Amino acid sequence: MRWFLTYTMAVLVIITFITLGEALAKDVCVQDNQGGLWVFKSIKPLTKPHQFSPLQGVWTNFGFVGPFHGQAYVESDGTVNIGVFVHNNIDGVSFTVLLRGSDFDTASGPFDNGPNGVNEGTVTFTGSVDCRTVTLP
Repeated sequence: MRWFLTYTMAVLVIITFITLGEALAKDVCVQDNQGGLWVFKSIKPLTKPHQFSPLQGVWTNFGFVGPFHGQAYVESDGTVNIGVFVHNNIDGVSFTVLLRGSDFDTASGPFDNGPNGVNEGTVTFTGSVDCRTVTLP
């Protein structure tokens, strides 16, 4: 009986921590300087150096929607690095974006929309948007 109670308590503690971690994750929506809207789903808080969070969501612009995935990482000086691959959106074009900034709202960096590894321009996040107001096409 004692073993059963110990086991049950351990399982409850684990479930509590898993649920708490999921509860802390939040959606983040940001506008960019190209007119695009980025909807990041369930981002873990990035408050300390060396933390990371997987990224997933959708990018939309010009009436198109492209799903994306990537990773965010906090450097030792607090700079947030964001790497994202957007899948097959406008006329079958996929692209990568590598951003750096003090947070998601101020990140900026190059994008490459071809397999050539050439910088085709710069994406700058210009501010957050209330995700509750976002309507996707």
